[in-house]
Amino acid sequence: MTLSVDAFLRDKNGEIVWLPLPSDLAGTDQTRYNFYGGDKAVSAGLVLLPSLRDSAPLMVSGTDLKILKQEVQILRALLESDEIEYWNFRLNNILAAIEVAEAYGPLGGVSIG
Repeated sequence: MTLSVDAFLRDKNGEIVWLPLPSDLAGTDQTRYNFYGGDKAVSAGLVLLPSLRDSAPLMVSGTDLKILKQEVQILRALLESDEIEYWNFRLNNILAAIEVAEAYGPLGGVSIG
């Protein structure tokens, strides 16, 4: 299974409208446990991304988007040289989704799941 990232906004009725992204790849389902929720992420004090271990989609909006962006940047800094190419692509997809969501202010959000 694939782990994907999506940007969304909530319309005036509170319904989710999915926004287009160049790529939605965030990893494989296994990366919920061994990367986003792995020992490095937890040891670094991350909170949002490790919650992917619960198998539920992570839905982030509002001021939590800034926290998600910081967590992605921390994960990027922790990458080993042999992981950089694979993970930079996926982490950049998450950052791109955050950028799209932020353009909609408090109505924008990101889903990873």
